[in-house]
Amino acid sequence: MKTEFIECRYTGKAKLSKEQIDRLPGKLALCSTVQFLHFLEPIKAQLEKAGKKAELLKANNTYYPGQMLGCSKFKVKGIDAVLYIGDGMFHPINVKLNFDGVVFAFNPKTKKMGVIDEVVVTKHKGRLKGMYNTFLSADTVGVLISTKPGQNWAKFKRLEWKYRKKKFYYFLWDEINLMQLDNFPFIDIFLNTACPRIGLEDAIVHRKRILNIGELGL
Repeated sequence: MKTEFIECRYTGKAKLSKEQIDRLPGKLALCSTVQFLHFLEPIKAQLEKAGKKAELLKANNTYYPGQMLGCSKFKVKGIDAVLYIGDGMFHPINVKLNFDGVVFAFNPKTKKMGVIDEVVVTKHKGRLKGMYNTFLSADTVGVLISTKPGQNWAKFKRLEWKYRKKKFYYFLWDEINLMQLDNFPFIDIFLNTACPRIGLEDAIVHRKRILNIGELGL
């Protein structure tokens, strides 16, 4: 089957207020998802006009300067903070896990700007630990597998060899729908092998017991 990927851009507006700019330190790196990438240069110009130094973050697995995926890694020096432009918490939390400084998140839809601090990260890590412990004690595990290119982690094939006492059920999806998981109440926990956002943010929104396979260190 032939696949065509079409980039979509948010059609609203994004501009920092003077109060928001004043909250930011002097040296910043900017990043965003593909939906909001076109706002990076205008906001960079805004910051530079206000006397701040701004650059676009460079990730290890993206095409555009400033583009960020949920599984992206990066190294940056000489900046005081990272400013993420976009909605949701998954991407800025991932940025914070890669960066020791302050991470700001500006949502173009709500026009609000918040801070991803150590409290948020500690809570996030606490949930991951809880899901990991749930997996270790689980008897039945549902493995979520995506047919989308780039989202299928082949390491799930080692599960039955490493965890011989568990019963694994495999769910193959074109589009993973977490609401459908309610139809399988006998599953103790689900193991996600697709986009890590499913186990980090979507699982919280839908209140599902889901652990990303990356947490197992396979």
